[in-house]
Amino acid sequence: ILIIMIIGTIFLGIWLRASKQTGVYAESAEMNNFLSASLSQTTECYKDSLSDLKSLGKLIDYCYRNQPIFCPNNENACDYLNKTYSSMLTRFKPAGILSYYKLKIYFKPYVEDTEEETETQETDVAETFRSIIEVQQGRVSSCSIKIGGTNSINTEGGDFMISFETCEGKTE
Repeated sequence: ILIIMIIGTIFLGIWLRASKQTGVYAESAEMNNFLSASLSQTTECYKDSLSDLKSLGKLIDYCYRNQPIFCPNNENACDYLNKTYSSMLTRFKPAGILSYYKLKIYFKPYVEDTEEETETQETDVAETFRSIIEVQQGRVSSCSIKIGGTNSINTEGGDFMISFETCEGKTE
């Protein structure tokens, strides 16, 4: 019994040390609402005419497909997304001062199950995702508790996934 208790204590110590380094993560309705609202925000970018201004959500598709679009300062859709989200996040302070935040937008293609694919599913799942943009500031190591949210946009061939995480309350 003593040996089991010692082994249990060692595993508990390892688990606590790992959770302190990575921080605890909690889904936040406020973060989900922020992402949802940001995706519908109208931009200054348009395809054919000024009367057809695109939302940030639509710009993700233009960025992913590297399609031409007219944005201020001759920026492409990816640069405009990056600049706009960076600006938004420096002003968005849901939990006090954001000592750390990370916003990632990536494409997750639909994968059909075929006999060939089930035999070769040894490939890394991350290889199926294509990163579009990542906006990050600060150090994740300063977080004791991370809060975040996710959202997705369904499109032909897959989903655009948007994830956001930040620190809750005071940091260490």
